[in-house]
Amino acid sequence: KGDESAFLKLNQAIALMHFRRYDKALELLRETKVSGTGRSASVLGLGQGTVEYYTGICLSRLGSVYIPEAIQAFGQAQNFSSSTLFGPDGPLVAPLAKQAAEDLKN
Repeated sequence: KGDESAFLKLNQAIALMHFRRYDKALELLRETKVSGTGRSASVLGLGQGTVEYYTGICLSRLGSVYIPEAIQAFGQAQNFSSSTLFGPDGPLVAPLAKQAAEDLKN
């Protein structure tokens, strides 16, 4: 339930991305909603911005037809300034998402 379920889905999606199963990973990510207010979210540093960032990655890998959606996902990720990639000591998602969106626009 809640954030714990979301983190499990997020980890499953990341594993699928590792094996280039971006379509399946995207399905999981679209089901994943992290509140970012629970103890797990604050300890892990992971939140909805993390989910949005990985959604953008998946969309960008699925082909040029998904580029506008990928840019939108990266834009959403930038709205979550405290989200990180790997935990509380990981890199912040917002600057990475900004760079990814700029790269896709060029």
